[in-house]
Amino acid sequence: YKCTLVGCSNGHLLSITDSRFPFIVSLPRNYDVKIVVTFLKENHPNPLKFIKKTLKLPFMANYDRKDTYYLKAKEEGYRSRASYKLLEINDKFKLFHKNSKVLDLGAWPGGWLQVAKKLSPQGFIAGIDLVEIEPIEGVYTVTGDACDDEKINDILEKAGGKFDIVMSDMSSKLTGIREADQAAICGILELALFVMQKTLKQNGVFIAKVFKGGDIDKIIKEARKLFGTIKRAELNATRKTSNEFYIICLDYKATNV
Repeated sequence: YKCTLVGCSNGHLLSITDSRFPFIVSLPRNYDVKIVVTFLKENHPNPLKFIKKTLKLPFMANYDRKDTYYLKAKEEGYRSRASYKLLEINDKFKLFHKNSKVLDLGAWPGGWLQVAKKLSPQGFIAGIDLVEIEPIEGVYTVTGDACDDEKINDILEKAGGKFDIVMSDMSSKLTGIREADQAAICGILELALFVMQKTLKQNGVFIAKVFKGGDIDKIIKEARKLFGTIKRAELNATRKTSNEFYIICLDYKATNV
């Protein structure tokens, strides 16, 4: 693995990448950085254990990836544990119908697409992502940027018009730098709202994952002008360490973008 120590406004950040996954440790300003430097030089064989047991510091990405929902997804054939979030959303709000046309923004690896196809078996289901999505029977996928008009127009043409539901489970990769992360989180929601206005039909539904903090509340306040109702949902399927929630936006007032 490799380690990088950088300064930030609140102290220092220790970024560690090993063979499994990257994580970031936030070091308070008054913390003895010499201990960490020693750790870097000695190339400690177990960075996770060192951080938790020796330094006794919390770190981001400190969760069990193979939790109940992860194992359940593997067992039931879903590509991600996030599938259960969309199922839970639909259980609460009854958004999908058997012939709903659904567009998933940032759809890789395809867990939400699988759920959409299950809930709307006679509908047109489409997904777009920068990463190529492995084929799903009965689902139209596009590799590319959701901001690319050519890609979006292609999807709209295949769908025969705009969608009943546009959804986004997109999130940014965290850096551990609060200001940068909050800006990225807000930017993703704004991007999803922008694409939604091109693709969602009158009275349609928009579903999006967001995170607490930054200007999120201001963006949601502005979004209220576009919908009859916006509801907030914190899900059981969300990891306990996450500050994410979902907005369920109903009765879209179509605009020309």
